Amino acid sequence: MIIIGRNGQRLAVTGWRAWLLYGVAALVLALVAVILVSLFLGIALTVVTVLLFGLPILLVLALVLRLFRPQMRPMRDPRIIDHEPLPPR
Repeated sequence: MIIIGRNGQRLAVTGWRAWLLYGVAALVLALVAVILVSLFLGIALTVVTVLLFGLPILLVLALVLRLFRPQMRPMRDPRIIDHEPLPPR
């Protein structure tokens, strides 16, 4: 039995109409559950794919680019080598 209150009046739904409303509610709930599960599964697969393929590719590219980076030589200041004091700023 389903009891619906409208404008202070109660309406009782019984019999095959109640079964029909329960069936429709179950179908809508199942449809919402399938949509949410599909959404979360899609997000999870996307994250796993990016981590599985994108992260190693990123690391390999970073290592390759590091090999071709020009080497930075430290600049030597003759005043420091000769132990002369630096001028004030």
